[in-house]
Amino acid sequence: MLAFAKVGASADMPPRATAPRQGPYHSVMPESVAPTTPGRRRIIVVAASIVLALALLYLVRLTALEIGKTEGDLPPVSALQLPMGSAVLSEQRACASGGCWLEIRVRPPEGMTPTSLAEAIGATPGGGHPGTWWDPRSISFYGEPADDALEIQLDYWR
Repeated sequence: MLAFAKVGASADMPPRATAPRQGPYHSVMPESVAPTTPGRRRIIVVAASIVLALALLYLVRLTALEIGKTEGDLPPVSALQLPMGSAVLSEQRACASGGCWLEIRVRPPEGMTPTSLAEAIGATPGGGHPGTWWDPRSISFYGEPADDALEIQLDYWR
């Protein structure tokens, strides 16, 4: 016949160490990791919520740019980053079957030729600027010297 010993404390067994308290505010963690208190947890949740909300707003902005884009979209003249002393003489919108572009006539600053202005701003064949985080559409432009000014074609599409 099998004999079963009673499980539990007996006189010949040393006392058991009590287990650490368990619960929402007590947990078993290595000493190097600080416990998360309700206040700290609230801060983490609020910060994560703010980051998530900003990411969603940014995605809404990108979606609006993508949905609303047309062949008629034109970048602002300020995208050219003209040197100090340059003057925009005229600005005209032109369109054809391939889309629209902005034709700008710029007078270079004193001591600069239209050709050197084109080189300074990168208005050479294939020139342009990559988009920014706010407006990721890349801007392309090309400039040709004409008399004492530089004629630039500026668009999003070429």
